[in-house]
Amino acid sequence: MKRFLRFLLGVSIVYACFCLPLSAQIWVNGQPATIVIGQTAFPGNTPNFGGTTQGVSYPDGVVVGNGKLFVSDRNNHRVLRYNLPLTGNYPTPDLVFGQSTATGNAPNNGGAINNVGFNTPIGLAYNAATDELWVADLNTNRVLRCGGAAVAAVSG
Repeated sequence: MKRFLRFLLGVSIVYACFCLPLSAQIWVNGQPATIVIGQTAFPGNTPNFGGTTQGVSYPDGVVVGNGKLFVSDRNNHRVLRYNLPLTGNYPTPDLVFGQSTATGNAPNNGGAINNVGFNTPIGLAYNAATDELWVADLNTNRVLRCGGAAVAAVSG
């Protein structure tokens, strides 16, 4: 029996050495975050800290795909896109969906309900195969598709 248990232990160690990725992250309870978005430092909690370009107000959804991070910024009525990897705290988004400027924060981009603005985006889904970002827009009772979300060029 001891010989059989030693064999199983040896097989398990060999499996772990050859089958698990060497770059696997080991997570532990209480592990600290390494990057913060929307605040200049981890203890901060001010909505729109430093203005609305880099600040957020009630982030309510996050999704990652095709080298991009998308964050729904609920109270600023927009979705922010960041290039990955993020290299430091308080990054500036490279693109804003739902507002015509990076500092805009009016519902429906300041106008009537349309296909450009959001009114309280709360949930996100991303299809990397088709590059489609889906946004649940709470106060307009709809879900919007933003095609070309990861490859959309910044204009203006």
